[in-house]
Amino acid sequence: LIKVFHTMVLSKYITDIIDKEYPQILSDVPLVDIVFDLRSIGLISDDEVEKLKDGCQSNKERIFHFIKILKSRSNDNYFQFCCILKDSQVTNIQNLGRKLEIEANASRNEREHSRNPNQAANYQHQPKEKNPILRPFRTIMSKLFGMKASSYTSSLPIEIPLRQLPLTPKSHYVIRKDIVGQICTQLQKIDKSNGKILIHGMAGSGKTTTVCQSVRQATADMGLFKSNGCYWMKIGKFASLIDDISSISK
Repeated sequence: LIKVFHTMVLSKYITDIIDKEYPQILSDVPLVDIVFDLRSIGLISDDEVEKLKDGCQSNKERIFHFIKILKSRSNDNYFQFCCILKDSQVTNIQNLGRKLEIEANASRNEREHSRNPNQAANYQHQPKEKNPILRPFRTIMSKLFGMKASSYTSSLPIEIPLRQLPLTPKSHYVIRKDIVGQICTQLQKIDKSNGKILIHGMAGSGKTTTVCQSVRQATADMGLFKSNGCYWMKIGKFASLIDDISSISK
């Protein structure tokens, strides 16, 4: 009689994501608040609950030991952990859960497509004028500036990036996590249905930087606006442009 023991461990692409996002996990996840949720789904044992809850001196130490435990579990356990984070009442923790889940799904899909590239849906093989994700942009540009589709679609890439989004500095600036989280929450509602957000404040108060941070987080980390993309447009004092945009959104 031969017994085969199968050890469950995370796939390397998931452990790579955990290692990459470890600083944010360390700063944003209050592990002591979710240990019983982790126990309820069987991700950790009773002994591990006691160790993480009472046997660690700091959250940094708890995260260190928990990550070691998580890496010895299955891929399904990783996604269960993401779901617990997404169910949090704190926006930053919700966003982190979505981010970890999206990155893992993207890496998994990339691996599957690399193994069988014939099954990958590639927009670049579509004729540009028939690509549906460019239709909203064509409509806006034609109504605002009277441009024909052929005059600008030929120069646009098929994949939707953040078009014309102002650059923000990578250092020496403050991330307003609470405000960014609030904006991302509203952007998520708009992505699912429709609506508008007005950000107001004094000149130089950081509106542009905060909105740019929010849009980047909403698209890159939360996976929002994949169908239509995001476009940064300077309207200025031209009331007619505002009327045109309002009519387009109706």
